Amino acid sequence: MDFVVYCYHEISSAIKRRQQCENKKYHLRAVALGTGSKCIGKSKMSNTGDVLNDSHAEILARRSFVRFLYEELKRVYAGQPSDVFIKPSPSNDNRCSLRPGVTFHFFTSHTPCGDASIFPKSTRKEKTGSSDKRASPTGSLGSEFLKCADQSQKAEENDLNIENDNDSTEKDGNKVAALTNCQSSITEGCVNSCEYRNSNEITDVVSRKRKSGSPGMNKQQSEGSVDDENIGHVVKKARHSEDRSLKLKSASNDEAEDIYRTGAKCVPGGGQDLHAPATLYHTVGLLRTKPGRGDRTESLSCSDKMARWNVLGCQGALLSMLLAEPIYFASVTVGRSPFCKSAMGRALYMRLTSPDVSFPAPYHLHQPVFLQAPDQDFEASKAAVQREANLAAKSGTSNQNIVPSSAAIAWFDSSQTNGSDHDVTVSGRRQGITKTDVNKPKARSRVCSWSLFRCFHDLLDETDPELLPTALRIENRKQLTYANAKLLAVPYQLAWAQLRECVFDTWLQKPRSFLNFTVES
Repeated sequence: MDFVVYCYHEISSAIKRRQQCENKKYHLRAVALGTGSKCIGKSKMSNTGDVLNDSHAEILARRSFVRFLYEELKRVYAGQPSDVFIKPSPSNDNRCSLRPGVTFHFFTSHTPCGDASIFPKSTRKEKTGSSDKRASPTGSLGSEFLKCADQSQKAEENDLNIENDNDSTEKDGNKVAALTNCQSSITEGCVNSCEYRNSNEITDVVSRKRKSGSPGMNKQQSEGSVDDENIGHVVKKARHSEDRSLKLKSASNDEAEDIYRTGAKCVPGGGQDLHAPATLYHTVGLLRTKPGRGDRTESLSCSDKMARWNVLGCQGALLSMLLAEPIYFASVTVGRSPFCKSAMGRALYMRLTSPDVSFPAPYHLHQPVFLQAPDQDFEASKAAVQREANLAAKSGTSNQNIVPSSAAIAWFDSSQTNGSDHDVTVSGRRQGITKTDVNKPKARSRVCSWSLFRCFHDLLDETDPELLPTALRIENRKQLTYANAKLLAVPYQLAWAQLRECVFDTWLQKPRSFLNFTVES
């Protein structure tokens, strides 16, 4: 059976599939869904875990999926049948494994915010051509839509050689490679990141930060700034590349004119965007916080969080102690929206590769299949609603402006409520809560950190201690803070430490004060 987690923008979800071997058919079942596009600022974060900091659809879908997993684990530890897990075995320290043939798939109606959203727009040739390569169900842009550079990474550190059909870019003497931070860039209409070849393999061309450091990634530099020693050269290089790009556009119809931009902001202390014209506006491969105005959020972009899932799994630290192996999404499918398969591969997989990292078993770098479903138009998407509004305006029945909803929905398949378990939240709390009740239990979402921590304790309380994994046979569990409980997942924490040290060294972590709550808080 395949299970699907849906994420829609303005909704998101996860799907489960289980193969039925007797007739070789597949059964798809939606088990979680999320919709939303808002985050709260740092000043509105709660130190009791009762507020949703990040209400983007992808994140709510994953949180809803975790609630679904808790219900299935409760069933199997209680000796009841489960479509997802097999009975825990003492030989495996009483941890559960997925049933054979069970896989999970992630569908999102829009490309994740952050790095995966940065790629060239349609080329001139596409505008004059009769076919739209973005409609390919495989997600491949095709050579007529975009001619990506044929790139290879040298064995020497930070050497980057970029070539395309028209000319080649000289190797930079200071090894900046037309960018700060020795990260990949988008220059002259090419995505200098990763390329899916016919064999579906990715060729890595992203110069990665080594342990010895690299220009623009020095933590001693001021927040949000570029290395002073290289700034003059970088600006000169960017201008030179832009001039050459303009000349190339007059000689070739295949040149990309601009890129899709993301509102996600680069994290302080790391590499930054150049904000140069057109294709040099963004630096790809960087960690970013969610887009938004006003009080800046501490939440990382969906691209960054989904990339992390491809190493640590989507089950989280607490559930990892009950599972024999992490749970990875077998595929990530994007609906009808601007989409680039190579950008998805770069953002969610390729930038995590590093010769310096070695994850403890059972964790590893997982590569999902990246797909697009171009015919799946979400009926509540901005584009669809805007079309309806335009038709209404023409008929004179409405002239309202279209704005994103402030509400978010989280739903998960629940046997306890016949599949109707969901809640609607605004600004991280249940919708409809009055000011007098804002800090009371009734304001909590079913998928906030406190609620998930409660699910964890409920499962342990309902299970015979002798049937639990060794790490969870402890007394006075309810006195454990959320932070200390997560630290019990030693292999998970070691893998996360490796990922931060070797790849995501500027990842923003919550202050400990926001994690020191208990279930009795």
